[in-house]
Amino acid sequence: MNAPRGRRDGANAKPRNAIVLIRKSEIKLRYDDGAGKGVVYDEHAIRRHARSIGWTIGRVIIENDLTPDGKASAFKRKMITLPDGSKGLRTVRPGFRLALDLLMQGVHDGLIVVDLDRLARQPRDLEDLIDVVEWRYLPVTSVTGSLRLDDDAAITQARIMCAIANKSSRDTARRVAGARERAAMDGDPATGGNRPFGFEANRITVRESEAEVVRWATEAVLQGDQADSLRSLAADLRKRGVPTVTGAKWSPETLRDILIRPRNIGRTVYRGEEIADARWPAIVDVDQYRAVVALLTDPARNAAPGPTRTYLGSGVYLCGVCGHVCEGNGGGKGRASYYRCKSEAGAHFRANADGTDECVVETVLAFLAQPGVVEAFLPVAPAIDAAALRAERTALRGRLDEAALAFAAQEIDRAQLRTTTASLRARLDAIDAKLTASVATSPLAPFAGSTAPAEVWQRASTLQRREILNLLVVVTFMPTARRGAGFDTSRVRITWKLTPTKRRSARAVKGS
Repeated sequence: MNAPRGRRDGANAKPRNAIVLIRKSEIKLRYDDGAGKGVVYDEHAIRRHARSIGWTIGRVIIENDLTPDGKASAFKRKMITLPDGSKGLRTVRPGFRLALDLLMQGVHDGLIVVDLDRLARQPRDLEDLIDVVEWRYLPVTSVTGSLRLDDDAAITQARIMCAIANKSSRDTARRVAGARERAAMDGDPATGGNRPFGFEANRITVRESEAEVVRWATEAVLQGDQADSLRSLAADLRKRGVPTVTGAKWSPETLRDILIRPRNIGRTVYRGEEIADARWPAIVDVDQYRAVVALLTDPARNAAPGPTRTYLGSGVYLCGVCGHVCEGNGGGKGRASYYRCKSEAGAHFRANADGTDECVVETVLAFLAQPGVVEAFLPVAPAIDAAALRAERTALRGRLDEAALAFAAQEIDRAQLRTTTASLRARLDAIDAKLTASVATSPLAPFAGSTAPAEVWQRASTLQRREILNLLVVVTFMPTARRGAGFDTSRVRITWKLTPTKRRSARAVKGS
């Protein structure tokens, strides 16, 4: 690191290796036509100004300072971990921090921007730059002339201008937040960002083709294995070529965010809380939505269960030698996929995947095609007063709020708050469990009344097909002495878990 120069020398120096810092948010809002011309415009203006004052540019840093919704922010802060390990609210600006590090290390000898207002709107950011300038005695400037830190008067003026810009940002943020809250209370949709999946650009009119996807995924989550469903459903949407709003590939996270949004039941949201009934219609049943939210936000739910299962029999079919489940394998380039035992030995059997699936599916569909079979397997929904349970749930949440207020007012102590909260939440959990059980559907439900079960099977996702097999049959690969080409169907033993007759008997016993 080069030794710092004197202050007078630094103020009068003409950098030979200066940094240009451009905020992408500024470009996006003011100039950009979608082809990046804003970047060229700002860089051209800065280079022209640099030449006029005798500066030489050594590096251009373009800082992407856009929030996820596409809005600019050199003002918004996040809680981050600071270099000393402490926590603090700071703007997250990697480009700005990189420029400061390079200046402090002596790699570059000056900084030039468009305007002070575009460089920093947080006093802490400006103070960090001032520290670098005073330590290294480096010149900084702007095209507009608003950024000068070469003497105490200039530094004081910069601080005042930054404070004014900060207040302007706070005023704007307050007005925007107030407008959003009023809109939510009036049932109006939020503005900004991409249109919500399932709705047209006006955010009110339902796009039925996408709304049907939301309903399908909602029901599938209620039917499926929660550790596997989102991954499998997202993979199925990708396979079917269903587009997202942005054109990005479906992911479990994207699907989860769509399924748990209150918009699905026609409710507005402000700061993460439901506010009022919306101007748009619900596209999902309320109880189904609440059940899905309870499932997908459960802390006990496995968030990273492993790779998506793409084979129908993976984790479903069993080895007849050791009892372990089977896994599918692609078989390599130009080779057929196959199932094998998932035990450590892994060599108890090896069977063609397509032949096995065809054998199993043909047997299951033939069974479901029999009159009355599907209806016999459908579960009986518990008899509950859903409206009364929802009303009780609302009242219990109100009592939780009252308990919190009582504790804040020192009317009850911490032990009383803990006891009250535990009791109320236990009852809430019991109500949610009853409501979830009342709306949980069987994977066989789409087959009810259908005269073409094969067509229903084709429309089902891999997850739903796997759930049907888990409900109806046990598929086991049996040892065989046969050798030669062709698929040996005798190796596949299909055992029915519960016949319709047993199902009816179980119902009769339960009803008595």
